[in-house]
Amino acid sequence: MTSQPKPANEPPEYLSIAEAAARYHVSRDYIRDRIIDGSLPAVRSGRKIIRVNSRDLERLFRPVQSLRSLGSPAAAGEAARLS
Repeated sequence: MTSQPKPANEPPEYLSIAEAAARYHVSRDYIRDRIIDGSLPAVRSGRKIIRVNSRDLERLFRPVQSLRSLGSPAAAGEAARLS
């Protein structure tokens, strides 16, 4: 589900709300809610067209650090408790 980082000099890719939702298998309402709460910046063109920058979308969906990957016995115990 993660994509390769884009070079800094490459122009940003803008996605519609539907495209952004499809990319991360979430609902369009989830994307709209993130735009409304400010956690996902968006741009508007005209009255109806809203686009999100793919880089901002990647930052919103960052990988989750596994407690087990941290390697400490306490973290392993906490991971076992959570499962």
